[in-house]
Amino acid sequence: AILHSVDKLQCLDLTRKGELEAAIAATQSALKKIDPQVEEQKPEIEKLKKSLIQSQADLKDCLLWQIDHPTPVELIIAGNQLIAGLNNEVVILEASSGKQLWKTPVKGRAYGLTPSEGRLIVSTDLGYIHTFAAKP
Repeated sequence: AILHSVDKLQCLDLTRKGELEAAIAATQSALKKIDPQVEEQKPEIEKLKKSLIQSQADLKDCLLWQIDHPTPVELIIAGNQLIAGLNNEVVILEASSGKQLWKTPVKGRAYGLTPSEGRLIVSTDLGYIHTFAAKP
């Protein structure tokens, strides 16, 4: 999943994040069910606590990449490309890494982003429509 904030773009592995959050919830539930006063259950408690700590630490690995980037007005994914419409600019990033592949100026805020047959069609709030070809 691609998320954006004021000055960052992030890519999260939502599948792995969901699995880890489910494991954390199950471990927390199991910990609540165990009576910590019972001496014979202490090894199980410690095992569950270690598992919980590891799963919580692994959550950070769900952030696949993060870059400093202006807030987009439009974001789309086309294949392995993340296309961001910005104020007076369009940027294409590699979706798997966040690496910038291409950028170009446009007039206005790039709201309408449409990839079609090897071209990128961009419309702006000022009424301009730009068409960019993958190859000249």
